Amino acid sequence: MPPGLKLEHGNKVRRADQCFILGVFVRIERALVGFLGEHIDPGKLANLSAAFERSVIQRLGYLLKSAGYADRVQALHDAMPKTPPLPWIELERSQAADPDLSPKPKERNEWWHVIVRREPERDE
Repeated sequence: MPPGLKLEHGNKVRRADQCFILGVFVRIERALVGFLGEHIDPGKLANLSAAFERSVIQRLGYLLKSAGYADRVQALHDAMPKTPPLPWIELERSQAADPDLSPKPKERNEWWHVIVRREPERDE
């Protein structure tokens, strides 16, 4: 990652913050969401969201909200482009390859447009 990442708004984020926040996006692992959720700065997360695919943001938002960090994801949701409408995505990308062979959905989260076929498990 280049030092001094420049955001759309012209703000500079400290290198340590860049590493931390980008690490959240790169490692959308269930085990990390619970641990990292309490350390997320909602404004910084929202600013960096423009650099990632919407499906990554949708999954991260869903996982954070389901892990009990709903207060941290409102800014992230607000920062997402409103058009075109959010597509429905699978929480687990592997389930998208052949939905006919995947388990039936347990949830269709309207807020993030995420299809959940298996409930996320948190490592303690």
